[in-house]
Amino acid sequence: MLSNLSSSLPPGLALIGERWSPGIGDPSVIGWLTVVAYFGCFWLCLRAKRSAKAASAPRRVQMAWLILAVGTFLLGINKQLDLQTFLTQVGKDMAKEGGWYRDRRVVQVWFIRGILVAGTAALLAGGWAMREHLRHFLLPGIGAVFIVSFVMIRASSFHHVDGFLSSAPGGLRMNWLLELGGIGLMARGAWIFPRPTGQHPTRNSGA
Repeated sequence: MLSNLSSSLPPGLALIGERWSPGIGDPSVIGWLTVVAYFGCFWLCLRAKRSAKAASAPRRVQMAWLILAVGTFLLGINKQLDLQTFLTQVGKDMAKEGGWYRDRRVVQVWFIRGILVAGTAALLAGGWAMREHLRHFLLPGIGAVFIVSFVMIRASSFHHVDGFLSSAPGGLRMNWLLELGGIGLMARGAWIFPRPTGQHPTRNSGA
């Protein structure tokens, strides 16, 4: 009965309960450390958003921090749900059904190129939109684009990319360094975002 029900569902939904199910994607210490880093970055971005509001910063500045906060929160959840594995399997099924599975490497290469171009375009567009506040959003912007591009490229399941991400120079896997590095850039940018001046009186304020 379940098999008949699965066959009547769209390709993506039919995977749930068969070849993919929600669970802990990376139970290692580094995996949980990355989750903590995501949620820590979420808190810092939320604090920066509140600081921007308290300082009556432009609405676009407040919205930028809110978007970054929501994004890091969702990425923290996705880190252990491993939704990119689900997307990878959906892509494989589509390739097999479409008859182009043998040529998937070409599609993967173009997919990665598209992600890199889109990431660069997003960084440039964000930089232009926030050009008056670039000193506050350069690090978070680079970190955000970097993390999203990393997650999407990893979801492409390209063999050579997987081999690179799984390599461990000095005992540290590249995917750990790259992902945590992107989170670190975002967290650093949120940490140094100025608090309202009223919260930091100068030495001469009482004179």
